[in-house]
Amino acid sequence: MVERFGISWRAPCRRPGFRYTHATQFLTPYDLLTHDRFVDADSYRERFDNGIRAILHARVAGNRVSERRWRGIFRIRVRVFSGSREVDRC
Repeated sequence: MVERFGISWRAPCRRPGFRYTHATQFLTPYDLLTHDRFVDADSYRERFDNGIRAILHARVAGNRVSERRWRGIFRIRVRVFSGSREVDRC
């Protein structure tokens, strides 16, 4: 059974030339976990030294395709703020 899941990713933002790059880890307990399938969704926040903060909403789902291989999807939405003003979405 899956115990942890990690992925490095980058998301293009609405502002031309900007992208958000990060790595996300999903740890047990998952929203759904069987021997052949897992699903999890979570939100978390990041703060940066320059006053920028981000709210990230991530979702992952996977199915076992062989004894040691899994296949699935990963989605993430990022909202970027400066103070209380939203400055970008990725």
